[in-house]
Amino acid sequence: MARYEERLRQIPYPSIENEDGSRSTHRMAAEVDKNGNWIAFPIIQEIDGSLVEMEKQKAMARALREENYKNFGKDKDSALEYAIGGYKKGTNIEELYR
Repeated sequence: MARYEERLRQIPYPSIENEDGSRSTHRMAAEVDKNGNWIAFPIIQEIDGSLVEMEKQKAMARALREENYKNFGKDKDSALEYAIGGYKKGTNIEELYR
């Protein structure tokens, strides 16, 4: 289990406040890695105990380095669906931060 997935099970959920007053816990992205595999990874990452929103390419590099991502192989559609909100399935996070 990746660290970002572990955060989905923490109560209270760590989050950052968005400009519109809503809260975000992960904000995910999906991209192709150097091997042609689709991966999903968090743009919001925990650094030194605090959540930080990172630039997409820096977030991907850090996620790969720290193995904090989910690999979907050649399945682009599943990776994109997961990044858009599929990672929340099985948690009550969506209800808490609407």
